[in-house]
Amino acid sequence: MQSDPSELSRSRKKTSPLHAAVSGGIELAVSVFLGFFAGQKADVVLGTGPFLLLLGVAAGFAVGLYLLIRSAKQSPATRAKRD
Repeated sequence: MQSDPSELSRSRKKTSPLHAAVSGGIELAVSVFLGFFAGQKADVVLGTGPFLLLLGVAAGFAVGLYLLIRSAKQSPATRAKRD
């Protein structure tokens, strides 16, 4: 018994709410970690102590929230095209 190829491709394009939540959480975490490591590297190079590390974490968090909000505003059809 073979399934219809068009039905199979439609089911792959659907994104579940769980998928959207997990991908949003991963985007946020990666943004914060990148900000952390960039701030830490800048602190080592410039010798400024934890100030740039904190600034990097705050910037990463802000970028992650921006990406999360932008993703939440998109319709499910638009999200399926992006993925």
